[in-house]
Amino acid sequence: MDKYQMREVIAKRAAKELHDGDVVNLGIGIPTLIPNYLPEGISVTLQTENGAMGMGPTPEEGKEDKNLINAGGGAITLNPGACTFDSATSFAIIRGGHVNVSFLVPCRSMRRVTWPTGSSLARWLPVWAVPWISLWVPSA
Repeated sequence: MDKYQMREVIAKRAAKELHDGDVVNLGIGIPTLIPNYLPEGISVTLQTENGAMGMGPTPEEGKEDKNLINAGGGAITLNPGACTFDSATSFAIIRGGHVNVSFLVPCRSMRRVTWPTGSSLARWLPVWAVPWISLWVPSA
């Protein structure tokens, strides 16, 4: 099984954990594949961390809207009744306990973190993640 097949297997399995009516936050990476594998008869509200509530499946090739992307930069669709907002509001929704489940991509953990951008941590994190991660990583 290659890496892409493994990603699909993980996303399909994660989608089976959802229940009708759940509000679901999707992080970057594998979680962005989950909308493509939602079980039949299950209606959930999907949120992307960069500010969309009511996200649908990945659009067909050639039907992408460059203004509609998920937190990982991939193209998304919006279901009827969806809304968009800034990332501060998005994280307030997550931290405020307004989602039933959140799927996050696993990250490496380090014993010691050094800042600023020249650090080893900053080399493998996307530029936008450094300020957010710095809020969550305890000082060494």
